[in-house]
Amino acid sequence: MSFRRASFFIFGSRTAAFVLQASGGLLVARLLGPAGRGELALLFLLPTIIAMVLGLGIGTSNAYFASHASKQRAAFLSSFSKRFSFEQLYYNSLWLGALFGLAGTVIIITAEDWVIDTFMRGVSPENMRLAMLTVPLLLFYNFFQGLAQGEQRYRIYNGVVVLRPFFFLFAFILVFLLFGDGLRAGLWAYSLCYVLPVLWLIIDLRPRHAESHRLSGGFLKVQIRIGLPSYIAELLGYLFFRVSLLLIGYYLDGEQAGYFAIVILITESMWFLSNSVSAALLPEAAGRSMNDLRLLVPKVVRHVVFLTACGAAFLFIIDGWLIGLAFGKDFLPAVSPLHWLYPGIIAASAAKVFASYLLSQGRPHLTAMIGGSGMITNIFLSVWLIPLYGISGAAAAASCSYILMTLLMGIRFVWETHAPVGRLFWLSREDFLFYRNAIALLKTRARF
Repeated sequence: MSFRRASFFIFGSRTAAFVLQASGGLLVARLLGPAGRGELALLFLLPTIIAMVLGLGIGTSNAYFASHASKQRAAFLSSFSKRFSFEQLYYNSLWLGALFGLAGTVIIITAEDWVIDTFMRGVSPENMRLAMLTVPLLLFYNFFQGLAQGEQRYRIYNGVVVLRPFFFLFAFILVFLLFGDGLRAGLWAYSLCYVLPVLWLIIDLRPRHAESHRLSGGFLKVQIRIGLPSYIAELLGYLFFRVSLLLIGYYLDGEQAGYFAIVILITESMWFLSNSVSAALLPEAAGRSMNDLRLLVPKVVRHVVFLTACGAAFLFIIDGWLIGLAFGKDFLPAVSPLHWLYPGIIAASAAKVFASYLLSQGRPHLTAMIGGSGMITNIFLSVWLIPLYGISGAAAAASCSYILMTLLMGIRFVWETHAPVGRLFWLSREDFLFYRNAIALLKTRARF
């Protein structure tokens, strides 16, 4: 599959998932209001962070070990092939998901008083315990989706991505109609939406023949060693906004967290293009020479930045109307922080492409270091700005941090490849011809 086709394929499945996820988010926001939406966002956040921390990069290492698409990766795997097999990957994932999930749930429930008093004031212990039941499901989902990706089982890999938000929407409506409690309906839907995708992954990927169903401690060490650098980078990227949300919960209240949850939803929707292109670029860049990358990566960066900037400019004009229409007038306070985030959104779209380049060249530690610098900057700025300017301060802090990370990654890329800086962000005559031809092609197809 070509790089362009792979990008569109991933983009299509993620867009479908987002439409379903946004539909569920709109329904929840309408029924619960800002305060209820904020409390639910905090309850969703806790098990997600715990699962991310406990994941230890197992999902990423599963994709590495299960995949045979790359010659370099296949050569690397050959040194382990005599000792380790797909069956051990599968059963290690099964055991680790159960053990880590149970441990994380027990630890948080044991310390529930401190967690609620510190980060989740106003949340009932019963609701927090219900949310924590999702932790094992989240771990299973991550581990086995990595196996599906590595095995190139794209039917199930993309299928669970789309089905999960569909099941959330279906379960939320069903539970709400049966019991009438919107908050509990959201919590039950969040747990139930993972059940069927996880079962599908576990059953469909199950080895037909396995010599042992035990946990392999020796292989676990190798899994963690391979996945840990990428895990750190992914964890920092995921926690970026969630730390802001926790700080908002600490300094402000659940209602303000509800407004910022809408900002996060809109922001992450604007990264579907950059996320899809970056996912397709990673394996493509791994097989290219440095001369090819000197041309390919700047071309990808400037197209992604241009299209993201166009989307941000359009959204800037209609965001007040759109939020009021979609979520209700009660959520209009989310407009101002969203405006502060637009520069960071555009900058981060380039950073995602640079990160794929660094990962493809075997330097995940650099993405982790740069992500760490961005996280630290975001925390310090948030602690300073949130008490002064509320959620707009949180958005400004995130924007500044994303711009910093983009500059650091861009400088590293230019230093390694000696690519002209102008090629990264200024569209060339060929680029404009590409857009003109693409528009002409769309017009021609629309006539038929």
